[in-house]
Amino acid sequence: MLTELRHLLVPGALAERMQTLGMRAIQLLPCYVHHAQVDLYSVCRGLVFHCAVEAMFGRHFVDQLPELLGLGHRKEEEAEEATEELNERYVGEGNGELATATDTEQEQQQEELRGASVKAMGDAPVTPVWVNAWEGQRQAPPRPPAGVEKLARTFFAFEERFELAASPLPHVFQTEFVQSRSELLRLFRLADGRGLFKGTPAGELLDRTTGLPPHLRPNLLLALLWASQVINPGTVA
Repeated sequence: MLTELRHLLVPGALAERMQTLGMRAIQLLPCYVHHAQVDLYSVCRGLVFHCAVEAMFGRHFVDQLPELLGLGHRKEEEAEEATEELNERYVGEGNGELATATDTEQEQQQEELRGASVKAMGDAPVTPVWVNAWEGQRQAPPRPPAGVEKLARTFFAFEERFELAASPLPHVFQTEFVQSRSELLRLFRLADGRGLFKGTPAGELLDRTTGLPPHLRPNLLLALLWASQVINPGTVA
């Protein structure tokens, strides 16, 4: 796998790949930053995961995650409608002034963060993208796709328990690791069977890795996902 990855990641293509990843990270940043104070490590980890999954496995795979993971769109829509109804009822019961004040405070916090970010970036060419992203956030704050969030939680549960899983402790006592690993392998097996990785680095890696038994293709994809997550607390610090 490492040999084939080296062939795919030729030095001449690295600059273009990094530029694409950087611009995509800026586009997705409003999905992960909604307050003046954030947990930097959590934001970076979630953002890197989101970008890496799109880059290695393709946006088509990301778009299919809700279905692959068994997440219903109806539940999300019902939750959003219930929230809107509750907000309207709250304002209608004489609490309009309080709601307006809260909205004003949130707008002020967002404006302060937006100004500080633009000042820090100076005249960088990506500044307009950042400003436009914040303008869109002020109208309707975005959130990471539910499928990406679910996949991230599952993968982080697997990753955080990986070292312990390699110890002599029997896996029967490591239910969270076993469950997360099984879910990830099931996901990749299903997505691979649907041909969702065609034209992506993951798909090219599968095609170029000779002698790989079909039943181990999901394991290779899981290894690729793990290898794509290069961030750690020391890197952030």
